[in-house]
Amino acid sequence: MITRTIYKYPLQIITELELCDPLVVHVGMQDGEPFVWIQHANIGFANTKLTLRVIGTGHQIPDGTTHVGTFMDAPYVWHCYAERKAL
Repeated sequence: MITRTIYKYPLQIITELELCDPLVVHVGMQDGEPFVWIQHANIGFANTKLTLRVIGTGHQIPDGTTHVGTFMDAPYVWHCYAERKAL
């Protein structure tokens, strides 16, 4: 049986991660910094390159991405979009 765990990663304007079957479960602020929580398999190899992009309200959404969360950093509201590519 493959075990899955939720891990927390710092979130930048562009964040690139290589993980096994990643699923974004939350984006938010913690101690004044943005983070993303991702569930993924613990099998020792990555099969997906996950690129996360943070954009502000009113800005163009990158082509080929899917919305995975929104978070506030007063007075701004940020939106996180993901692009997945098989490795």
